[in-house]
Amino acid sequence: MSVPAPAPATVPATATESDRSDAAPDAASVRARVGARVGARVQRSLRSRTVTWMTVGFATILVMTAIALGAFVYQQRGVDAVRHTVAVDGRLARVLSAVQDAETGQRGYLLTGDEAFLLPFTEGRLNVDQQLDLLRDLVQDDPDQRGDLDTLAGLIRRKLDELGASVALMRAGDGAAARASVADGRGKQVMDAIRDRVRRMEAHEARRMERRQATVSRIALAIWVMVGALAVLFVLFAVSALREATRRNRLSRFLPQELVLRLADGDGSLKAGRRQQAAIVFVDML
Repeated sequence: MSVPAPAPATVPATATESDRSDAAPDAASVRARVGARVGARVQRSLRSRTVTWMTVGFATILVMTAIALGAFVYQQRGVDAVRHTVAVDGRLARVLSAVQDAETGQRGYLLTGDEAFLLPFTEGRLNVDQQLDLLRDLVQDDPDQRGDLDTLAGLIRRKLDELGASVALMRAGDGAAARASVADGRGKQVMDAIRDRVRRMEAHEARRMERRQATVSRIALAIWVMVGALAVLFVLFAVSALREATRRNRLSRFLPQELVLRLADGDGSLKAGRRQQAAIVFVDML
């Protein structure tokens, strides 16, 4: 007696379709996750590079601005040196003018006996002291000028004393003695020494101004050269960045962004190759 063989088991078609439908979403989810990771990595890299470029450009602009301000400050010092020299020369001229006014009043009084000439004599003596005080404030930072000013003040004091002594003789009624004190020539020698000291101080101030201007000009020129060099570097930097962005844009038209970044960065591993574990998924597409 023979027993019939059991019929071979058959898998319903619905089961195969179910397996395939389950495998398809798994592959799709894997591709989605991989794509999301790559996209996030690319975005982070792009943001990092953008921030780097912006930081370098902003730092370059700040350096250029600081150097330009330094150049302006040094140029302003040159202008201040000119103003200081003009102020000192003007004050020296006023000092000499006050002494001459006092001498003119003294001469007029001795020649005419008219006391109206004593007004410019008195005002000149008072004005000399004021002008010397103002001049001392201007040259207080220059030891050489302070020394010359002390000498000038001593000469002026001698001159004013000589003028005062002759005026006192004239007032006392001894006009001959007063005129004799003028005729002996000692007053003229003192006045010549005053003029020589004033010219010496003016020449010293002029030399000092020239030295300051020369130093300021050299420093300002060096600063402006640095500004020009930074400007050229900034332009070259901008041109290089534009070319790099254009090159990456062209590569991105044909390659994935991950490869674009690696090619743009000169990743040598793309040429050398590498060993890496990988998984292969076979999926039936309906």
